[in-house]
Amino acid sequence: MKNVLIVALLFGWVSTSLAEGDSDIYMTMDGDGIEGSYPEYEDICEGEGVREPSMSDREYADFIIEFQKTECAFTFEVGGTGFGGGTVFYVTDKGHHGLEIAPGHFSGIKWGCYGGSVKGAMKENIGSGQENTNEVLSKCEIGSKEYTSFELVDRYEENGFDDWYVPSILELHEIYDALGELEMSTHAGYYDKYFWSSTNENSTYAHSRNLVNGHKVYAKKELALSILPIRSF
Repeated sequence: MKNVLIVALLFGWVSTSLAEGDSDIYMTMDGDGIEGSYPEYEDICEGEGVREPSMSDREYADFIIEFQKTECAFTFEVGGTGFGGGTVFYVTDKGHHGLEIAPGHFSGIKWGCYGGSVKGAMKENIGSGQENTNEVLSKCEIGSKEYTSFELVDRYEENGFDDWYVPSILELHEIYDALGELEMSTHAGYYDKYFWSSTNENSTYAHSRNLVNGHKVYAKKELALSILPIRSF
């Protein structure tokens, strides 16, 4: 029997407002993430991949995305810090590519598209979160007074990177399995601990997971849960 998260709109303590007139949505920084800072990486090709002092965050982000396609690409490990300032939770190609979570998460946000089933956003596998996100953004009505998880992530930028997206359900599972319990504020409410995936179940429900205790549920899209953006590198 499918577990169903009972409908109740419970908003937690507000720390940082995301948008004017939408004070129920707030972002919490996880761990020691510092906006605009970049970790030091061991370079496998001497003198390559170095950030020029004149580069803006966006210019460096564009540069490093292309640099990772070369033979001098940086190598990452699960648990390390990614280019976007978050934690790496999945790697491929001997650590040259993978996935990282954002350095912070948003709470008090609905999945959106309630009453509509986005069939193209039912993918579950690792690597499909971006496809799901794009599908929802193109098929669901955008621009209402309330932000949805997909609109929020589509507008999100961190350390010059604006290619974040909502993780698929298996990407969300991998985050919990690889990194363990997500550290959250003591002010976090019950529903703040549940995080949306981009995997649509039907017109009413979408997949979600509690990143504190690991509980997996189908949640009603009208619930205000949390969202943890991810990006690939």
